[in-house]
Amino acid sequence: ATVRRATTMSAPRSRATIYSQNLPPTSTWVPLDVLARLTLALGIGLLVGLEREWRGKEAGLRTFGLIALLGALGGLLGPAYALVSLALVGVLLVFLNLQGMRTDKSTELTTSAALLVTCVTGILCGLGHRVTPVAVSVVTAGLLSWKESLAEFGHKLTAAELRSAIMLGILAFAMY
Repeated sequence: ATVRRATTMSAPRSRATIYSQNLPPTSTWVPLDVLARLTLALGIGLLVGLEREWRGKEAGLRTFGLIALLGALGGLLGPAYALVSLALVGVLLVFLNLQGMRTDKSTELTTSAALLVTCVTGILCGLGHRVTPVAVSVVTAGLLSWKESLAEFGHKLTAAELRSAIMLGILAFAMY
């Protein structure tokens, strides 16, 4: 008995198959990850901006949303662009505060700080972070909305209570 081996012959490949193996991989246009990052940044900006809008501040929903998007775009494009976006926000803050001083209004230090924090959280969104920017924006919105309660708490503290809180902070830092 003769044993025959089964030989497999591969089908001839077409030229298109041969050429497509040498091409770099193509990607589809729908960049869902980029859209998710931009959407998260916009949501963060709108959250903080909602509180500023409610208080009737100069910078509100649209400004904070745009600042967060600017930061996210800077984060998406790279570190140099992230620094440029922070610099642009700094220039905007200078103009915002100069306008306030010209019209005999006070400077908007808290709003300015909130805009910088919102830009940095936007940059974090652009870099792909998710939990940290959301946590920072919730804390920022909370600090802004609890202005009266925090001020009242701070004014009710006695000198001894303040000293004790500082000592507790020093001890916690030393133990950490």
